[in-house]
Amino acid sequence: RILVGSGALTEDDLRHHLEDKAQETIFGLFEWDDAAFRYADGEIADPNIYAVNMRVEDILLRGAQRWDEMQRIRTVFNDPGIVLRRTSRVPPPEVFKNRMARRILESINGDRTVAEILLHAHGSEFLVTKFLYELFRAGVAEIAGIKPVEPPAEPAAPAAAQTPPAPPAASPVAAFAASPAPVSPRPSPAAAPAAAAVLAAPAPPLVSDEGDFEVARRLLNRGDFDAALEILDRAYRAQPGDEALRRLLAEAEAAFIEKAYRHYLPPAKHVVLTKSMASLTAERLSPTEFFLLSRIDNGTWDVRSIIQITPLREVDVLRTLKKMRENGVIELRDPSPASPA
Repeated sequence: RILVGSGALTEDDLRHHLEDKAQETIFGLFEWDDAAFRYADGEIADPNIYAVNMRVEDILLRGAQRWDEMQRIRTVFNDPGIVLRRTSRVPPPEVFKNRMARRILESINGDRTVAEILLHAHGSEFLVTKFLYELFRAGVAEIAGIKPVEPPAEPAAPAAAQTPPAPPAASPVAAFAASPAPVSPRPSPAAAPAAAAVLAAPAPPLVSDEGDFEVARRLLNRGDFDAALEILDRAYRAQPGDEALRRLLAEAEAAFIEKAYRHYLPPAKHVVLTKSMASLTAERLSPTEFFLLSRIDNGTWDVRSIIQITPLREVDVLRTLKKMRENGVIELRDPSPASPA
């Protein structure tokens, strides 16, 4: 209230920052190996709670994707005591235009550990570590050694009569301790060109502006609902409180669903895998695609039934099935005479 009242922050700034913080906290849950929860029916909400507007499906999918990416990062940064130093390679000039990227780069001095860089950067663990990983792959930074880092103290055991509290969100030290993979001593030279693009902006903002709105409206008028949804999804995640965006997104989703059932995914058609599950696990599929594949009983279920048994939004299921069909992962067939209607 003080920051907004003094003009240091706008209401929109406040909302965006708190939504980002809430998302990072939720993403931290994906690092937990175990947890406990307590449901309090009828408990009065804390009056100081600030409500944020986030789509659960987006959080779950992005969280799963980030978890996968962190496993790759930890094949290199598997110890919080890893010390990085700069090499003679000059990073792209765009790095120096991004305040967070510049702060992380300047914090690499040949003495600080990765855990200390995380604290120094004042950024989220994922974004900072990802940027360090890209610096390493591009040959801008290299591993100078490993210092011993004292792990965080274990919380005191709760009294027997109390409900055990949920474990704290993973700290940088605890998170890095999760992976026993060996440290890679040298970056791959082939990785440098691809990494340079990431170095320019470790946390590119999602931007919603009038141009996005107008482009999406033109795509809707042309009947290209899938492309319109790509733009509107990104814009609405950036400005979830925008009522005009919400209405246009709802309009695009309804139009896509209607067109999908008529042209791409007739509800009575049965979904069949074109490849074995063993071969599909080696492909780069999204978490939603993997989840839907687990629900496809090789021709037993039709499109309508898959949507009914899947705890995801109808439009998201249809968009994913459409993509998998276009990529040759699934095909649609008429039900056999023995199959239930």
